[in-house]
Amino acid sequence: MTYEMRISAIYAAKGLSKEEIPQIASLLQIGVAVKEISDGIDDMVEIVSRGVHPIVKAAYRRDTIIKMMIIEKSSRLEGKSLEKARIPEETGFLIKAIKRKDGWIFEPESKTILKSGDIIFLKGKDVAIRKMVEYARAKKRKNNK
Repeated sequence: MTYEMRISAIYAAKGLSKEEIPQIASLLQIGVAVKEISDGIDDMVEIVSRGVHPIVKAAYRRDTIIKMMIIEKSSRLEGKSLEKARIPEETGFLIKAIKRKDGWIFEPESKTILKSGDIIFLKGKDVAIRKMVEYARAKKRKNNK
């Protein structure tokens, strides 16, 4: 709020009773709130006119994709239950279905074991796909099945 407006409010309050002064104080508070909103709008206009950094754009993308992957024999995921594979926690992807030689498993349970040759159908953000591919392709450790 501008200096002149504050002076006018104080001058107007001089002739008011104690009961009427809180009304002027409320008007001053509204003026402060309007100024804060105005400053926030100025900040947003500056950001929009300047443009958002590509990394920030990527972080806020909400594009969801379905990805199909084959479980390789050497994959860290082969032989693990979905619970122990920790795919959602590690990559952000959810396994929606598994295609096996003998059929399909839709909405698999946490106890479902991933087998070599399984085709898994994953759903997640497209910005995390690289992480999922790297996670699935990581080799098994000799002492960790």
